[in-house]
Amino acid sequence: MSTYKRLPAKKTKVADANQMATLLDKSRRLLESNWKSVVITIVVAVALAGAILLTFRLVTDRGEQARNMYFTAIQLQEGGNEQEAIKAFEKVVGEYPTSTSGYLARLKLSDIYFANKDFDNAEKLLNETVDSSTELIRILALNSLAACKEAVGKSKEAAEIYIKAYSDKKNPSRGISYFNAGLSYVKAGDVTSAKKIFEELSDDKTDYSDSELREKSKEQLIWLAAQAK
Repeated sequence: MSTYKRLPAKKTKVADANQMATLLDKSRRLLESNWKSVVITIVVAVALAGAILLTFRLVTDRGEQARNMYFTAIQLQEGGNEQEAIKAFEKVVGEYPTSTSGYLARLKLSDIYFANKDFDNAEKLLNETVDSSTELIRILALNSLAACKEAVGKSKEAAEIYIKAYSDKKNPSRGISYFNAGLSYVKAGDVTSAKKIFEELSDDKTDYSDSELREKSKEQLIWLAAQAK
């Protein structure tokens, strides 16, 4: 994206909560397409750019049962039977609460609630999901939880959660979490914190940034400078 000569006041709206909903959808579709492998490596597209790599194992009989239940719920959802899908996902959570399938079911349920603007239930599920020991799931939950906070106007809280995701050194998409934190700080009126983030991401020496993030961060800095005049 080229640098704008004049950026409109609505530029900061690019952090709209719906961006993070696409993260969950893309990541889970890739995860599901390779589910039958014992070791799964997936690439996750995130709102602006980046990828997350994850490897995990599901080897027990209970894991197989939970996995089958999870895919039954997926089929119901894809078939347009949302209410039945909700019940099926809830059953996975109820019977296998600490399994990978259980946490993925929570993410799916949170997607549904988010889409229906039921942010309270979405947050409840995501707060449970951040306890997952699986790195990708935990990072997805944190970013989606931040999106929920943003959706209800709690931009400062959203920024703090994005910072938490960024602070996890095992998070391969740290730069994206950090960028979203900057956008949320802008919405919260904390321009100083936002500028610090965008300046870091604009620096060629920042190893958790990339060319696209650098460009978008520079755009934000230009916009902020224009607003200060």
